[in-house]
This record gives sequence, structure tokens and C-alpha cells, in this order.
Amino acid sequence: MADDTAGNIQPKRVELRLPSIIGYEKVARSAAEAIAQQLQIDEGRTEDLKTAVAEAVMNAIEHGNDQEPATSVTVIMSVMSDQLEVRVADVGRHPIPDPLPTPTSDRGWGLFFIQHLVDEVEISQLPNGGNQVKMVLRFVEEERVIKGHLVVAEARSLAIELAVERPRAILPAVEPVRAIQPAQPQLRAILPADSR
Repeated sequence: MADDTAGNIQPKRVELRLPSIIGYEKVARSAAEAIAQQLQIDEGRTEDLKTAVAEAVMNAIEHGNDQEPATSVTVIMSVMSDQLEVRVADVGRHPIPDPLPTPTSDRGWGLFFIQHLVDEVEISQLPNGGNQVKMVLRFVEEERVIKGHLVVAEARSLAIELAVERPRAILPAVEPVRAIQPAQPQLRAILPADSR
């Protein structure tokens, strides 16, 4: 167990063994959300993490384990000083292709999304023949504005102060906008063609 600055006890490792039944990815997704909230990861990155974990678990259920309910998907979430690491492993009935196939209109988007939702992804074959997707979400440095200066502070390190331009008021244009007047119609007589 780790102790954060607020005095809350935080687990360093959470391990889940889920049956290979579609719907159980929601359990992993909820566990990832609970850990992210404990770590005070911002809402946008938490949503990315939840989606990446759910996609990895669904791939493991569908492809790695052929949806055999008695076969487990293992999810291990490890909290480190500078990152959260999530490993999703299956029994490897179908190895993950290397290189990854290009997504089609209706298939193959899971691993593509995962690669764009977290900071680092590593896909590997385990020694026992299973597949493993390792995802890393690095902790973002804390940013605060103090007296017009941006202070970037990493946990347990000296703060670095950078000048930040103060926001300026948006002023109205010097010339007021003039109303557009309708054009004055100019009437001309229409003469018969033979009178020209």
C-alpha cells in the first residue's frame, strides 16, 4: 500500500481475473476508473484509460480466449511513482499479429484506439503462449498559475517557474460597425425597341 500526500491509503497493485464473457470488460473499466480517481488523474485522461482497458479486455475475451467462459483474462494494474501500468493477458488461442493489421470499416479498431489513448503500448507473446497488452499512462506534471506565472511541479521535486503572459481584455473595434443601408432603386423607363 502507498500513502499519498492527503493521507489516503492507495494500493500499489490491483489484479483481476475475469471470465471470458463479453460484458466483464466493464469490471476492468470500473477498476481502472477507481484507481484513476484515487490518483486524481484528470477526467479526460481517465476516460481514455477506461476506454483503452475495456478495448484490451474485449480483445482478450473475443480473440485470445475465443469467448470460453472458463478461461480467464488477467488484468494487473500497477501504480508506480510516475505512471500507471496496466497489463491485460489472455491464454493466446490466437496470437496477436505482428505487425498489426490495418483496421477495416468494421473490425480491428481496438488496438488502433488503444495506441492513441495511452502514452505507451507494448504487445507481446508470453512464454506460456498467451498474449499481453501492456499500457502505460504517465502522470502529468501538476500545473498551477500563481501571480501570473505558470508553476510546473513534479511530485517530490523542485518547482520550475515559467513566465506566462497575462490574459488581455478583448476591446471593441475603434470604428463602430455601420448599418448597411439598402441600395436606392434607380428607375429607368422601358422604351419599345423601335424607338431607339
